[in-house]
Amino acid sequence: MFKLLRFCRAVQNIMPVRYLREKSYKFAARRRKFFKNNILIIVENHVLLQLIRVLFLIAKSEMKLFQNMLFLAIVFSIISCANPPTEPQVSEDMSKSNVNEELIPADLKEYIKTNLQGWLLAERSDYSKVWWSFYDAGSTPYAVVTDINDDQAPDYGMILKNNDALRFVIFFKKGNSYTHWVADNFNKSFNSANKDLQNGLTIEPPGRVDVVYPEIKSLILKSNAISVMELENRRCIYYWSNGKVSAFTTM
Repeated sequence: MFKLLRFCRAVQNIMPVRYLREKSYKFAARRRKFFKNNILIIVENHVLLQLIRVLFLIAKSEMKLFQNMLFLAIVFSIISCANPPTEPQVSEDMSKSNVNEELIPADLKEYIKTNLQGWLLAERSDYSKVWWSFYDAGSTPYAVVTDINDDQAPDYGMILKNNDALRFVIFFKKGNSYTHWVADNFNKSFNSANKDLQNGLTIEPPGRVDVVYPEIKSLILKSNAISVMELENRRCIYYWSNGKVSAFTTM
């Protein structure tokens, strides 16, 4: 009996301790969970603040870049206004489809007067109204300058007129003088009073030219050539071959 009483007292003494321990463990667990949750919130808030800071720095940098670009744009605008573009310089390519009479050298004009007496350079006023419906009214279809024989000297193609005829002539610069070549397949009657000229000149660049009418044929141009147009149609190409001018008819 005495032993049983001692055992019961021991049990009574132990139960509160276990109970307190369990309480303590539960409290500690809740505390750890509390701190854990709060730490996670703090970490998340810190990461969010860092992200906001980075985005702010990026935005600040972009704004600074935009300000710099805007400043440069304003500076370049001021410079361009202060220095308007000049007329473009003539390149090494001497080809010109539109040649004002003033650009024809005086010595060439003198050569024409001496060697082709009675012949004059055609004028805009000689052309028909139909011609100007296809081409720019400011163009000069009666004269072109290029280099068809690759001698690095200008060659002039011109439509010349007299009282009743038209001729196509190419003038070659030779040192301080000129030589000329007259197309024998371009013989046109002309009456200055009628104002019905319908032929003009254009520069034909190097390349391949194919024709299917009136016959199928091709031409490969290694240098610039001169085309004679009849209204919008190409009539003939004059090019340099084997030391002389050759003609390639296209209609």
